[in-house]
Amino acid sequence: MDHSDMQVSDLLVLELQGFHDAYGSGPDFWDAYQRIMGVAAQAGGNMINLANEMASLAQRFGAIDRAQLL
Repeated sequence: MDHSDMQVSDLLVLELQGFHDAYGSGPDFWDAYQRIMGVAAQAGGNMINLANEMASLAQRFGAIDRAQLL
């Protein structure tokens, strides 16, 4: 996915990264994950692409071993 296809803003990605850095894969990270996904979903766009992007971010940060993409 090239950068132009991204639905999650760089600022939200940094915020999610910060939560992972601070809390690892614990509940606080997943609460932030859900909130950020909700914010991005409200902006519109393709929900499948958004879900895949969020799953890929979780994998990149190490919150999950392997993202299950739709």
